[in-house]
Amino acid sequence: MKRPCLGGNSIIKMLQCLKDESMLRYRNCNHQSAPNFFLQSINTTECLFWSVHCDSYDDFFIQCPPDTSAMNLMGLPAKKIDGLSPKSNFYLRTGSQFPYYLKNGYELPI
Repeated sequence: MKRPCLGGNSIIKMLQCLKDESMLRYRNCNHQSAPNFFLQSINTTECLFWSVHCDSYDDFFIQCPPDTSAMNLMGLPAKKIDGLSPKSNFYLRTGSQFPYYLKNGYELPI
């Protein structure tokens, strides 16, 4: 049995969704995954989903630097960050399979 927090394939789940032909399918893939990520954030203290604040996914893809961008945990342990709108965009990488956790999920491979 695979231990949690070993991560899955390091392919970005969002990019897998983008391979689908229709934007509707992309949006559904993204929304269907959200409850699984949230549940994982509740059920563990070892798998922390760190994310980085970026204005857009394109900015995240070209590396919003974590040393100059706000960072936060995703899911249940997320905290309000003073000076940022509650609707701010935070991004992270995930594994393609449960438990979805990747160490340094806010970093994209170069």
